[in-house]
Amino acid sequence: LPHPNLRGNMPGVVFPDHVTVIESTPDIHELMSRSRVTVTDYSSIFFDAALARSRIVYFQFDQEAFLNGGHTYLPGYWDYDKHGFGPIATDVDSAAARTVDAYVAQGADWPQIYQDRLERTLPLVDGGAAKRIVDIINTKFRRHTA
Repeated sequence: LPHPNLRGNMPGVVFPDHVTVIESTPDIHELMSRSRVTVTDYSSIFFDAALARSRIVYFQFDQEAFLNGGHTYLPGYWDYDKHGFGPIATDVDSAAARTVDAYVAQGADWPQIYQDRLERTLPLVDGGAAKRIVDIINTKFRRHTA
């Protein structure tokens, strides 16, 4: 699923037969929930993928330029090396290898550091977020209307 800003550059790109390119999806969250591995660059889509328990691989082939002023992106608090939910690859071969590793990994085979980071960053991934939000809204609404 190429990023919308990348799609205009896709005509003429030939993908292997085993790769399915999805032009758009009505429900990105449903797609993430079916994905065992998500390969992304710097896109925040990795948060959605991680919530859905997809393994994350960052393919940052342009890391040096991207993180040092060669893009409109301005580095902030998030550091992919320190906070990321998966390994970073800076070339095609290592991206492919890390993607295969992520796809094959089951349970403890995936480095615990990534699971620890996910749990620290998103501590309430328990399926109860909608209820908590509704409870807060109901509590606030009752307090202001009483």
